[in-house]
Amino acid sequence: MKLGYVRLSRESQAKGETLQAQVERLESRECDRIYSDLESGWKGRGGGAEDREQFRELIADAKKFRAQSWPVTIIFARIDRWGRSASVNVKTIEDLEKIGCELISLDTGRVSTRTAGEWLSTMQGSMFAEYWSRQLSDNLNRYNERRRNLSRPLGTHAPFGWKFTEDRSGYEPHPENWELANELVQMYLDGVSCAECAKYSTSQGRRFVQSTFSKWLRNPVHRGHIWCWNPPKHRRKKGDPPPEQIILEYAAHEPLITHQQWAIIEKQLSERRFLWGRNNNKKHPLQGLCLCSACGHRLVRNIGVKNGYKWPSLRCDNTLCDAGAYSYRKAEDAVITAICSAVDRLAEAYALPPESAKSPELIKLEDERAQIQALYNQTPLDGLGKALEEINQRIIQLSAQPVAPVLNKEELREFALAVADPDVWGEADDDLKREIYQGLIESIIINCSKNRADKKVEEIKLRF
Repeated sequence: MKLGYVRLSRESQAKGETLQAQVERLESRECDRIYSDLESGWKGRGGGAEDREQFRELIADAKKFRAQSWPVTIIFARIDRWGRSASVNVKTIEDLEKIGCELISLDTGRVSTRTAGEWLSTMQGSMFAEYWSRQLSDNLNRYNERRRNLSRPLGTHAPFGWKFTEDRSGYEPHPENWELANELVQMYLDGVSCAECAKYSTSQGRRFVQSTFSKWLRNPVHRGHIWCWNPPKHRRKKGDPPPEQIILEYAAHEPLITHQQWAIIEKQLSERRFLWGRNNNKKHPLQGLCLCSACGHRLVRNIGVKNGYKWPSLRCDNTLCDAGAYSYRKAEDAVITAICSAVDRLAEAYALPPESAKSPELIKLEDERAQIQALYNQTPLDGLGKALEEINQRIIQLSAQPVAPVLNKEELREFALAVADPDVWGEADDDLKREIYQGLIESIIINCSKNRADKKVEEIKLRF
């Protein structure tokens, strides 16, 4: 029984003649079955090749045919088509040889680990395949790092509605998709759900699903920024905390979503996320704010029943995290205490006339300008002078944008008196408390250790 295997890393490679050429070489060897994958050779680095479906089928069929005492010969073009990981390649070849399979490379001949010389040859070929793959990865990382340092876009595709400028230093509206992108944003602002917006975009020729549409709305490019993931997503391993969005350059181009629109969209996305499917009954005041101190993942509310009483608790949604649970009541009590103790600071932060209100991006830029100005005053280098000019231009652009409305002093005074009164919290319903928490709190870091003595609210980050 002759089994052939071909693999290409990307779908774009399959559109040319590369895949067909490999298949024709196997057909010339009269293979009974040919298996093909369009997946990276690194898939299955742990030994199982979980994401290479045809490769797994090839191994299963080889074992099945050998169990029936049929001779099995596996033919492939080169060792790097078999896989890119040296350790996985050699282990898989050893396992197949133990059950009596023969492996042949069309370029180098027999592939085996039976003798020391054959093992060395196979290992060398596999190590070269892994070396070239790692070298390509290093080159790509250096290229991306350079673009990050220059505050230029990363990735190969611009978000829907945008295209790269001619020198790929930024974004500009796409002449064909810009109008539809504006229409989708306005639909969501008018109360249309992500699912309905996705259906409408599909009817207009741009296929979205509910989850990808919500991700598209969150893209900082729509707000005029250039950004990247930190750390990059391709370096994230299973169980690691999610990467953080880092803004490389604020207000770098024309925005699709204004500052006021984003405030509305962000609130709607946060609230609607807990209304999908099985989350219908999980809408609660602290939703989306609590983070696990051990792994950085979100904490979700669970309600247990004991002796007829309901006991809400917070648990980490990371299945690989071994953290325990934390009392929901204690978490909310800590939040109320933090807000009540910071009422004076709340008044100072928000009791500003509308013309003095500033966006977080503008405040951050002004802090950076002050630091650069201090350095320039000590050492007037040309590079620092240019940096000052650039940051001044960005501040002018941001200052020209309208700011979100703020509470006037009378409303703020009443609000501060209310939140400082603990009795008010006992009478407030969940919807009101959730609105206050979402507006005043950035995140709540909670230690959910299984050790009772270590359980605590470690940090409450306020927005003021």
